[in-house]
Amino acid sequence: MQASFKNSHLLTEDIIPVRDVPKYCPTRPSKVTFYRWVNRGITTSNGDRIKLESLKIGSQLVTSVQAVNRFIAASQTEEAA
Repeated sequence: MQASFKNSHLLTEDIIPVRDVPKYCPTRPSKVTFYRWVNRGITTSNGDRIKLESLKIGSQLVTSVQAVNRFIAASQTEEAA
């Protein structure tokens, strides 16, 4: 049975806890930065807001390696525009 809730597609990807996201970024920002990306997101140069895709499994907030890559790519594309 296919899950049908927001960000359910993450369940088919390589799940990681949000606290481990710094391991997948080249600059290793603070862990607080990633929670901010999940909760508030970032504002792009054209005023749009993008957030790091995540979902809560039990008491743990998770995302995926692919979602981190999409978020970084989207933020880079918007900065270049």
